[in-house]
Amino acid sequence: MKYKERDGFKKHFFSCELQEGQQIIILFEEEMEHDQELQQKLISKNLNPFKHCRKVECIVFVDEKKEMPLLVDDIFAGEVKAKIGDINCGDRTGRGIGTFVVQNLCSILRGMGIETVTASLSTVDYHKKDKLYNFYLKKNKFDLVSELTEEKWGLVSKNIS
Repeated sequence: MKYKERDGFKKHFFSCELQEGQQIIILFEEEMEHDQELQQKLISKNLNPFKHCRKVECIVFVDEKKEMPLLVDDIFAGEVKAKIGDINCGDRTGRGIGTFVVQNLCSILRGMGIETVTASLSTVDYHKKDKLYNFYLKKNKFDLVSELTEEKWGLVSKNIS
């Protein structure tokens, strides 16, 4: 497996044991260009926060492969909320990988000053609504904000402060 470190990112490594006993490595890269304090100063000077955002990316090393199962929206200056854009472990579902990713993501975000994490549930995934609810609501203790239907996106939220 190859991995190239990027400058300007703080690395967070986690080792997790899956249900079948396999060890996996989860790496989060937190962009360090603008910390929360600097972002607040930029807003107070009326600088465009859309030019000053941070990224959090996730890489999972599992089954001798490098996967990127998580999309987190950019975190803009002064925000205390983060949004999971998507989480997709592909054919590796049901092994605990997604749960480890979300649990460790919440830990990283809390350290960044984030208080709430949300995730939108797409109408495209309505056919697997029960699995989504099990993942977010039961396994990861999110609250249901709005119900997923065939016509309307759902929303879940978790207070991590």
